[in-house]
Amino acid sequence: MASSTFIITILVAIHLMFVPSISAYQGTTTYEDHDQHHCHDQMQHQSLSYCKQFLTHGSFQTSHSKYIVLQTRLGVMDRPEQQLQECCGQLRQVDESCRCKGLRHIVQEQAKKGELPRKEMHKFVMRAENLPEMCSLAHHRCHIGLGGNY
Repeated sequence: MASSTFIITILVAIHLMFVPSISAYQGTTTYEDHDQHHCHDQMQHQSLSYCKQFLTHGSFQTSHSKYIVLQTRLGVMDRPEQQLQECCGQLRQVDESCRCKGLRHIVQEQAKKGELPRKEMHKFVMRAENLPEMCSLAHHRCHIGLGGNY
C-alpha cells in the first residue's frame, strides 16, 4: 500500500512538472498568432509601395535592355534618394515588430514573379535586409533570406 501511494505521488509530481510548460508553450503560440494577424492587418492598411519601388529600382540597374524596359513599365521614380526617403517614411508608419515581415513579403512577391536572375534577386534580398538600417530605424538587419530559393 505504501509503495502504491509513493508511485502515485511520483506520477502526480511528474504530471505537475509538465503541465505548466505545456500551458506556457500554448500561450506563446497564441501570442505569435496574434502578432502575425496584427502585422498582416497593418500591411493591409499601410502600403510599402515606395519600398517596393526603391528595391526594384536598385535591382534593375543593369545594362540588359529587358530590365530597363521592365523598370520603365513599373513606373519607377527617377531618383533613388527620393524613393528611399519615401520608403523610410512608410516604414516609420509600420510597427517595429512588423517591419521585417513587411519587407519579407515584398521579397517573397518578387521571388514568385521570377523576373530577376539569381544574382539580381540576391541583391534585392540584401537591399531589403538593410532597409531599416538605411532608414536609421534599427541597428540590425532584417533576416529575410529565402534559403537560396530565388
